[in-house]
Amino acid sequence: MNKLLTTITLLCFSVAANGQETEIKEVQQSYVEDFIAFDYDGMTAHFTYPVMIMGSTTRILENPEALINYYKSLISELPENYSHSTTEVEVRKVNNSTWLLVSTFYRYNTNGDMFQSGTTQNFYIETNDGWKMFLRQSTAL
Repeated sequence: MNKLLTTITLLCFSVAANGQETEIKEVQQSYVEDFIAFDYDGMTAHFTYPVMIMGSTTRILENPEALINYYKSLISELPENYSHSTTEVEVRKVNNSTWLLVSTFYRYNTNGDMFQSGTTQNFYIETNDGWKMFLRQSTAL
């Protein structure tokens, strides 16, 4: 009987974790779509504040306006013929409230040629407004 209860409990936790993983992947995909469209308000809606951005420098951004300025600077460095990005993602549970999404991204120009790739580690927590990033580290930022 104890083995059955343990098995049922583990199965319930596994189903819940798979649901959270799926939700986080969907939030990440929405973020990528907002990036491709240069939708600054959409991009910033995927974060909770303050947010830490780590790359060649570390920034702590206190509000959406600061994050919009960061993205405007980042996007201004893309070539004029930037077309789209694709990603490969892996989600890992860090603890009961924090998840890590590792994203390998590829950026393409209008000719279909890849001109940049990199990896980001995006840390998510669940808020009253859904899953939000609070820490983003990248090898390409």
